[in-house]
Amino acid sequence: MTQLLTEAPTFVARLERHRRELHVHCYRMLGSFDDASDAVEETFLRAERQRQRLENGPWLRAWLYRIATNACLDAVGRTGRRAVAPLSPAGVSWLQPYPDRFLDETGSGEGGPIVVAPETIELAYVCALQRLAPRQRAALILRDVVGWSMRETAGLLDASIVAADSALQRARASLPSQLPTHRPRRLAVERARAEQFLLASFIDEHERADVAGDWRLVPTAANRQPAAAGYLRRPGSPGFWPRTLFVLRVDDGAIAEIVTFDTFDTVLFAAFGLPATL
Repeated sequence: MTQLLTEAPTFVARLERHRRELHVHCYRMLGSFDDASDAVEETFLRAERQRQRLENGPWLRAWLYRIATNACLDAVGRTGRRAVAPLSPAGVSWLQPYPDRFLDETGSGEGGPIVVAPETIELAYVCALQRLAPRQRAALILRDVVGWSMRETAGLLDASIVAADSALQRARASLPSQLPTHRPRRLAVERARAEQFLLASFIDEHERADVAGDWRLVPTAANRQPAAAGYLRRPGSPGFWPRTLFVLRVDDGAIAEIVTFDTFDTVLFAAFGLPATL
């Protein structure tokens, strides 16, 4: 990106205004925060190669979505990643949580902020997307999440409207069976308070039942769900080090699922704005 900033600051500035919404789009496609970051960088590099075509055109955002979607399809093609059985988020090895602090700053770069609906970013939904065939996944996200028309979706996928609609209908038919049977609304203030209470209780119980190691948990939020960052004191160490991210799914006022992401890498913790040590 340094070369891009040197050569075309105005064009790059226009690209940067779309970074976060493209990152969320790539995250839904790929299920990985890190892979989404790579896909966005690839998108910007491809856009730079088409700069003369894009720089003065009125459809920059649409073109960026096209480039980003194709970058994600290429990435899936290289890795061959696709969940092949009904799985919980814990069963998708490449799945990573998405920091809420980045969702809060998502914007279109043109018409103000983009509202990221909780049900389109929660872990169960992103996990279910990973089970769809890549082009079905893309059609569903573009049509039902991004809100593109069927004609726009077909054009991006270089498919006929009939073929794109067929992919969409197959995705719509398959997706519900992969989601929790009860997907509660997440907009009520009372629900947010209940989630915070449950998170505080979870942290307290986890630290008090600390029989296997010396833990400290810090509250955070991921995928519009309550979460906690777990730090473990290493033997002989005076401090606590990143170890685990816990993401809670709350149904009917109770914790229905705890998805655990083990990591010894401070990079993911940094993405959440968390300290490298306690």
